[in-house]
Amino acid sequence: MMFSSDQQQESKYDEAIRVLEHQRQEFPRSRACLSLLGYCYYHSEQFEKAADVYGYLVSLEICPPEDNDEYRFHHASALVKAGLYSEAQDLLQAINTERLERNVTLLQCQIHYELGDLSSAQAMLNSFDFFPDDSEKLVLEGAILCRQGKYEEARTKCYMQALNSGYSPGLAYNIAFTYYQQRKYEEAAQHVSEIIERGAREHPELGLGSNTQVTAGNLVDGVGDVPRSVGN
Repeated sequence: MMFSSDQQQESKYDEAIRVLEHQRQEFPRSRACLSLLGYCYYHSEQFEKAADVYGYLVSLEICPPEDNDEYRFHHASALVKAGLYSEAQDLLQAINTERLERNVTLLQCQIHYELGDLSSAQAMLNSFDFFPDDSEKLVLEGAILCRQGKYEEARTKCYMQALNSGYSPGLAYNIAFTYYQQRKYEEAAQHVSEIIERGAREHPELGLGSNTQVTAGNLVDGVGDVPRSVGN
């Protein structure tokens, strides 16, 4: 039986979690063990368990304040992934470490976006002095513009990000989304085809088939209901 790279990665995380949980029983206050365990739970998409581990690590108060703030941020990130936005907001407001300000601002923006509060999401982006080519900021700006129905402006943000950071499937999806919402199905189909073709080349184990054809006629009515924001 052949396993995809994602399955192999998941298996590695599962094995690491098994070992780390055993170590946790022996060394319940080990920063290294708890930090790595939270990381493994997060990247295996067990977000509530990741949040529990990071929350416990912060509660031990065994780290310097700046490091504790970093774990608090990881805790909040896991809560956002789990859809627990109010709890995440409370944690973010308690973070005072200056070097985390950019990441905290982006995560707060994402929370407002996911809750549909677009004016607050935009206000968060305006509150921080981002670099003009900050890719995560551009993603969120594009997502907000899409939600507002400003598809041309959103697509410009997507292309700006492409120039700065190169191709990504999520970026191609968002561009396809803007065309789809404008009923420009041929253009949307081209970007969906690119996602499939690149996926077939880069991940042959998935069996996508590089000759898969996507046209305006067979474009699935599910390019998406909403554009993707950071981390989605």
